[in-house]
Amino acid sequence: MDCLQFSRQVLQRVLGFSPTQLDYIFALPGRKALEVIFSTYANFEQCIERFHQKASDTPGLKKITLIPLSERDARSVTVIMYSEKISTEDIQTWLSFQCTVARGMELRDQDGIRTGARRYYVRLRRDGETGRLHHLPSTIQLGSIRGHVFYQGQPKDCRKCGSLDHLAADCNAIFCKNCNSNSHATRNCDHAKLFLTNCTAALGIYSCYKSATSRIRTITAFMKKDGHMVSLFGQGLIKIDLLVWQFS
Repeated sequence: MDCLQFSRQVLQRVLGFSPTQLDYIFALPGRKALEVIFSTYANFEQCIERFHQKASDTPGLKKITLIPLSERDARSVTVIMYSEKISTEDIQTWLSFQCTVARGMELRDQDGIRTGARRYYVRLRRDGETGRLHHLPSTIQLGSIRGHVFYQGQPKDCRKCGSLDHLAADCNAIFCKNCNSNSHATRNCDHAKLFLTNCTAALGIYSCYKSATSRIRTITAFMKKDGHMVSLFGQGLIKIDLLVWQFS
């Protein structure tokens, strides 16, 4: 099977991709293997998911082995906070409850002025049973200060309840972000008042994250060599999404 046949019969017909979603298809010399590069990371993830869903029921896929070459867990995450009171370490503490953080930096514009944006290099966690990635929420709130979290391949979710099936405008769920209860909304939560009573910082809930910033010092790099950090991310993080298909 050549590249054109594989593209039309497998990628387009079976897996449902259009030619515009595919950047490159290489036929590796001397091997029964093809290398596929998708136009976006979301297409890359969809291909893996669709392949595993259809592999057992589709005769044409049973003799094909799919090998992801790109890092699926590693992400470059951008967080924007609209307040000078929030530090890079505070956001990193919040992220450490959601994923494994390697490092973070504050972003500046061309004149060297801070914009409230930070970039963090993280590794997403996986569900122990299903193996699915635990994606980060699209919003962050430290006390009364709210910000936005985004990265390549991030699914759209409801900022009220976290569901991937709908957006906040269509959400009818009652959910509290403070205590994860379904019995009341966040604005009616007594835990928020409890945080304000027990914490000394003026930002309430934010102060509880503030008290845990010492945890940041315990987060180590993924790899170290000769006393220097070796980045697992490198340039072009998840910009090139590769799959190798081997035919048995």
